[in-house]
Amino acid sequence: MPPPLKRGLDAIEKGEAIGPKTQRERDWLAALKEFYKDYDKVDQEHAHAELREGMERLAAKYPDTSRRNLPRLALTRRSTTSLWNRS
Repeated sequence: MPPPLKRGLDAIEKGEAIGPKTQRERDWLAALKEFYKDYDKVDQEHAHAELREGMERLAAKYPDTSRRNLPRLALTRRSTTSLWNRS
């Protein structure tokens, strides 16, 4: 079985291949992909910062999105650390 971060990247790429129907969906996939795209090359601190910045951009672009609905992954350092340590 591939590592969790590889599975995450695969899921995002599958979503891109399906073809997001709205700009909002494309923006979400792009923001999440920033975290997963170089999972095997980039340290987790950098990846976490990229994800957090992407989530902040989404929150600014789509103010109707509640912070509760942003992935917990982007909001806590511990969750990204645990993902990296599972690989």
